[in-house]
Amino acid sequence: VKKRGDQMIFLRKIVEIIDANMADPNLTAPVIAKKMGTSTRVLYRKIENLTDKSLRTIIIESRMRHAAKMIASTNLNIDEIMLRTGHQNPGTFYRNFKNYHGMTTKEYREKISTRKQEI
Repeated sequence: VKKRGDQMIFLRKIVEIIDANMADPNLTAPVIAKKMGTSTRVLYRKIENLTDKSLRTIIIESRMRHAAKMIASTNLNIDEIMLRTGHQNPGTFYRNFKNYHGMTTKEYREKISTRKQEI
């Protein structure tokens, strides 16, 4: 049981680091490993053992969740949201968003806007 708790703490710390450094386009495995006080190799191995996702996927998914929250709760334009979630390339941002949420940023904003009007 203690091992499972330690694993959850490890994953939670990764998510906290990602969240705290969301806008940094250079947020990579070596950066996260350094902040966690471990090697990149150990970080990759632990993540591989704990999840079925790569660290890169975890970072992208976290950024896409934050982007969606910002679209839903602010009037920021998409370029600003893109930068605040660590994206420098609009094409990559839009592709990642559509892959994760199944719709474009425009469609997502319209869907959220429609829901708010129904309330």
